[in-house]
Amino acid sequence: IITASQTSGESTLLAEHLVRITNCNLERFWVDAEGQEPPSSESLTHAMVYAADARIRCVFHVHSKTIWQHRSALKLPQTPADVSYGSPDMITAVHELMQENQSRPLTFATAGHEDGIFACGHTPRDCGSLLVNYLARARAMEQLIDAKDARAKSAVK
Repeated sequence: IITASQTSGESTLLAEHLVRITNCNLERFWVDAEGQEPPSSESLTHAMVYAADARIRCVFHVHSKTIWQHRSALKLPQTPADVSYGSPDMITAVHELMQENQSRPLTFATAGHEDGIFACGHTPRDCGSLLVNYLARARAMEQLIDAKDARAKSAVK
């Protein structure tokens, strides 16, 4: 099950916003799906994560400016910045990233897909916990930066 294309701005997900992937072919870059809307353009990226490791049973793809902006400081693995989302190059980059980073559950950023963050693991709890942890760490980094900026401004006065 994946969200349909163009549903990221929905405040409430409804049944019609979900699509069931019935088959995919990574080499030919296509998916078969059932639902009222077409599947997300990232469907094959999700499929590559599942194909890369049989232990993975859940993939979350979120858009978090906070985590994404601090991805390097958080030491998140990331796809190259010149790889666009929803492309054959993205599934190749994700395959390579999954092979290079064997720890599971895993969180990674898509450098060429602004704010794009993936978490994959055995359960939704694995994925959600990772994302909450990285968000808390990124926010703590922002607070430290804000505190340094405030001290610097007060020192100038």
